[in-house]
Amino acid sequence: MIDHSRLSVLTLAVLVACGGASNRAVNKVNVTEAPSFTAERGSTAAAEERALPPYAPAPAWSDADSPIPISSVDAMSGSRTAKVTIVTFSDFECPYCGRFDRGTLKQVREVYGNDQVRLVFKHMPLTSIHTHAMPMAIVSRAVFERGGSDAFFDLLHAAFANPQIVLKSTNAFDVPLALGLTPIATPSDVDLARYKAEVESDDAVAKKLGITGTPASFINGIAISGAQPFDKVAAIIDREIDAVNLLTDVPADRIYVERSKANHSPPKTEDAEPEDNTKVWKVPLGTAPIRGNKTGALVTIVEFANFECAFSAKVRPTLEKIRTQYKDDVRIAFRHLPLAFHKRARPAATLALEALAQKGNAGFWAAHDLLFDRTTPFEKLDFGDLAKQLGINVPRFEKAIADERWDDFLEDELALASRFQTNSTPHFFINGRRLSGAHRFERFEQIIDEELARARALQAKGVPVNKLYEKLIAGGEEPAEEPLEKKSVGAIPKTAPSKGPAGARVTIQIFSDFQCPFCSRVEPTLAKIEKRYRNRIRFVWRDLPLPFHQNAKPAANAAREAQKQQGNKGFWAMHDLLFENQKSLSRADLTQYATTQKLDLTKFEAALDASTYDPLIQADMDAAEAGQITGTPSFLINGHYMSGAWPFSKFRRVIELALAGK
Repeated sequence: MIDHSRLSVLTLAVLVACGGASNRAVNKVNVTEAPSFTAERGSTAAAEERALPPYAPAPAWSDADSPIPISSVDAMSGSRTAKVTIVTFSDFECPYCGRFDRGTLKQVREVYGNDQVRLVFKHMPLTSIHTHAMPMAIVSRAVFERGGSDAFFDLLHAAFANPQIVLKSTNAFDVPLALGLTPIATPSDVDLARYKAEVESDDAVAKKLGITGTPASFINGIAISGAQPFDKVAAIIDREIDAVNLLTDVPADRIYVERSKANHSPPKTEDAEPEDNTKVWKVPLGTAPIRGNKTGALVTIVEFANFECAFSAKVRPTLEKIRTQYKDDVRIAFRHLPLAFHKRARPAATLALEALAQKGNAGFWAAHDLLFDRTTPFEKLDFGDLAKQLGINVPRFEKAIADERWDDFLEDELALASRFQTNSTPHFFINGRRLSGAHRFERFEQIIDEELARARALQAKGVPVNKLYEKLIAGGEEPAEEPLEKKSVGAIPKTAPSKGPAGARVTIQIFSDFQCPFCSRVEPTLAKIEKRYRNRIRFVWRDLPLPFHQNAKPAANAAREAQKQQGNKGFWAMHDLLFENQKSLSRADLTQYATTQKLDLTKFEAALDASTYDPLIQADMDAAEAGQITGTPSFLINGHYMSGAWPFSKFRRVIELALAGK
């Protein structure tokens, strides 16, 4: 979404960050002493002949006078004179850092390119909880010195894409080769000490800035905390690009310093989960399968997990140790959180849910263990074969996949998780107390022991074990549903392109821009809505071409002319072509799409030459302005306002309310 009027750093505070621990004492395993890295030189020394070749370093530069200082000793992707600089403090073992890199920052690179946005990496290894973080940071410094920023980011992206390789390593200098990258020979003890000092220098900057969790980023000095989604980050980038475009007397290589000085404020430390969080959340069990005593236990752990998540798998031994040590005093309830960027998480969840439906609680946990204890890489799993191993009806499972039988249930699970600010996996509520991430047993143990005491105190007052969980969370916080805003834009024009029955119970007006990347991103969600609700939904298109998208209005004219020649069907066909080819919307491109659609080219060219449909487009823009709709994509669902490229679960909630007449 691009909506400058709604920007606020405070809206970016969600629990999607590693950290919160105040103690960053360096872990003593393969960290504090250089010899710990040189003890196994044989495994890497053999690679010396194939090691990274020397490269010519770029000229030295420094933005040391910025409140978030950076320089040529930092790994950087993008132009030194880019309009926007994103500085990210990160940790090689942090799952949220990986998500931010593989999702949001990848999209930033693709959408904006090197001339508009540069990315700068700063080290912040959370050594109190991540044993591999400091060794990997040191290796990355060696890679950077030997191969420059390109080699550094190759290592970073590969490590985040393959966390299991990092987590299984015993010698950090073996990791590049294990990731399929050019190996690096183990440096001297003197160099190792220097790399470690460089990492600690970054960490000292993080401390000075008040950062407590990773990832923590600054966009031209504007602080954001956690693995924020692309639309949130892009909104700030777009605002900054507009601001930079107004600068006339600032040299290009001073833009970052000036904008960071103007924008900087310390990140909100409460964005990261405090280690001593005692708040209780009223998290329901619902129909979640339970491992342990289903009728009650002194401590109930509600786990939100994802079968494709490496960190959900990593925490499994800890959960098994909990079960062994606490026996019937603790039970574990499983709730699904198949995150969108894990493409096979949903079919895996479908397998587990089918096992539950066909074989009950025991069937679910058999599927759960089979999926997490796999030896085959997740992307190569044959779910049909797993269904056979579980002894469930394979055709029924395959039909469940084809029919999306469990999608509504999984969307409800995602919506529930969102209400409790649970945006990452694994995520736990221990008698309602939040613990996010694949923590060690000792962290769980601390909370469980405290909760055992609380539960036993209630037992002493006569509360039966089957009522304990309900009683323990009774006073907990239950986030209210996000209030819905209503807006009015007047009557729908008779000329507005539409699809679906005119008398449908729900009308969704789509205020959109053919050049807006967020508008194209929401299109698959709208297709899913159309498929799911069929004749109960009517879509109405409203043009809102944003002024800085030069090709948006000509594209809107092209779609309107397609409607004139071929009716609504023609409009939606052109609509699909424009979004499928969003980066190619020149006049020649539009003519090519008209040819593909077999439009009358003479009439088409004349309409574009005369901007024939500008009055209709302007009428939509005026209606949006009257309704205080300023960003794209925006939606009115029977008057309920939504703004942004939200997932299906968000739309579903509003649509269901509209269907209920609310």
